[in-house]
Amino acid sequence: MTRTNLNRFDQAFQEIVGDMAKSVIGFDRVFDGFRSAIGTYDSYPPYNVEKLSADEYRVTIALAGFKKSDIEITKVLNWLTISGSVEEATEDTEVTELLHQGIARRAFERKVQLAEDIEVTAASMKDGLLAIELVRVVPAEKKAKTIKIK
Repeated sequence: MTRTNLNRFDQAFQEIVGDMAKSVIGFDRVFDGFRSAIGTYDSYPPYNVEKLSADEYRVTIALAGFKKSDIEITKVLNWLTISGSVEEATEDTEVTELLHQGIARRAFERKVQLAEDIEVTAASMKDGLLAIELVRVVPAEKKAKTIKIK
């Protein structure tokens, strides 16, 4: 994002937060986390966050040139960390001279903060895309309940 786009985003974000503050309680930390994530924006590797249903999500990361064995996925508390590194090519590969390298195969680490009730259910890799499946697991005590008036 360019500096101008960040300034426009910041203004729009402040308006949204101001409007929501009138009707939302206890979500200040969420907005602060979102703001800091945008501020440290890194585009490598590119990724999508998809909402599949009310309680199901998928994070898809484009990892051209990576194998499953090059990637590590860990979840510690509310942090999902995806990291990868590719070993340098050895002399016994078929390529004798690289004329142009447009496919980035550099090491990376991408961290995603998850809500407390989000669990990782699966991860798969196909056609250079890593897909991580997430689901919201709401305990019975946190589900909506009707309060009787006495």
